[in-house]
Amino acid sequence: MSTSLPECFVVSSRLLSTAFVTASVHFVDGRVPTWCYTYSNGASLVRMASTRPDTDETTHEDLMLEGIRMSHPRKRQPLVIDLTKTCPLAKDIATSYEKLKELCMPASLKDLWSVDGEWLSRLDSTNWLNDVMTCLQVAVHAVVKMVQERKTVVIKEYDSRDMSCIISCLVQLILDPTYRTIIGFQNLIQREWVTMCHKYPDRLGHVRYTETEESPVFLMFLDCVWQMLQQFPSSFAFSETYLTALWDSAQVAIFETFLFNSPHQAFTAIRNNAAVNDPRHTDFLSVWDWSQQFEEEQLSLFMNPLYTAKHDIPVRTDTTTQRESCTNLENKSETSAQEEQHETDIIIPETTAALIRLWSQCYLRWLAPLQIIGGGAPTEYLQQCLLVEEILHLQNKLRSLESATPVTKETRPTSHLFFSSGFKHTPAKLSKDVLTSSFPFSPIGPSSRSILGTPLSVYMEKSILNFKMNDETNASDT
Repeated sequence: MSTSLPECFVVSSRLLSTAFVTASVHFVDGRVPTWCYTYSNGASLVRMASTRPDTDETTHEDLMLEGIRMSHPRKRQPLVIDLTKTCPLAKDIATSYEKLKELCMPASLKDLWSVDGEWLSRLDSTNWLNDVMTCLQVAVHAVVKMVQERKTVVIKEYDSRDMSCIISCLVQLILDPTYRTIIGFQNLIQREWVTMCHKYPDRLGHVRYTETEESPVFLMFLDCVWQMLQQFPSSFAFSETYLTALWDSAQVAIFETFLFNSPHQAFTAIRNNAAVNDPRHTDFLSVWDWSQQFEEEQLSLFMNPLYTAKHDIPVRTDTTTQRESCTNLENKSETSAQEEQHETDIIIPETTAALIRLWSQCYLRWLAPLQIIGGGAPTEYLQQCLLVEEILHLQNKLRSLESATPVTKETRPTSHLFFSSGFKHTPAKLSKDVLTSSFPFSPIGPSSRSILGTPLSVYMEKSILNFKMNDETNASDT
């Protein structure tokens, strides 16, 4: 039907396959409406390309929308959101990003200090944060229509390969906690971006030719996710470092995930690559195999300690409270109980301009003069990691007292956070690593002041934990 569609995709069962084949020639790149997600109340999210400019009639689009309406449990008319009118275009994002880069990556320290007095006004003039806010507002609007009005939402874009990726993912992140885990988030990107043919090499500049329009659409999405992470810090299993590392990886043209415009193009390239009888040819790498880039201890910085504390640490509940909860659940119908559970899983980000912030870790990390020595967000993050480890340590010690069994390193749960008992931290490493607001990224370039930083070992000074895990004599204390 179209090489810009995946091999398998979901469409309305109310229409025959022949209807889609016939209609596909009237849509841009043959991209007929495809299903993204269905909420618990039956409202769905669908993405659709526009009809071709040389197609005057709207018969085929109307037919597709009627099939979508018939697929709704209550046969409600879907709401069509035209993203070309409500969201920034790819070229608008590119313009905003160029202005942002000029502000956040000055050529010299002289240029940096020359705009310091008007830095905030220049940031506003880039329009980047306004574009981020607009994307979040459109996603929230779609969610409200799906949840409160139980309407199916169709997001429409010229070729459904740029802003449709952003909005479809944001809607699902708002509605479904599954996609706020690392595996769920990666699956979401793989499905809505890679499989649905976002033009990564074109947008990221991995290939260059006359008609290529570079635009960091993917970075705009990651920035929107970062904004949600700031507002709901315990709802995401990953940290901002994970998002930053993902953006860095997208700019390196070695991962299969970001090398192709479509699965068809990827399949053709991989097949041709395998057919080459050359020992020097290499297999394509997936960005999701993070062990190819980072060590295990570095990967621990991808984890969110607040999410671990909220979801993975068992909390003792009073038996009376448990009985009351069970009684309340028995008095509710199964449907209402499920709907109430789904509603509690929803996170609606606030989209007022006052709450939209600059993602400083991503954009300012290489500017040494702007680093906060011994402070910034990393101090909170590392303290949270340490607190989670201390909670796990105390819980393990309590269980050992109740069961009269000795405390050992083997019995202590592993959180996989930075100070996890499973990692072989040493005093030398903790003393060597220096803390600034750019941690774990190192600032580069000249600075008007020396960066002494704060060694990570300061976090150990008053901790109840013993991190000399290589010493057999201390194994019983950890």
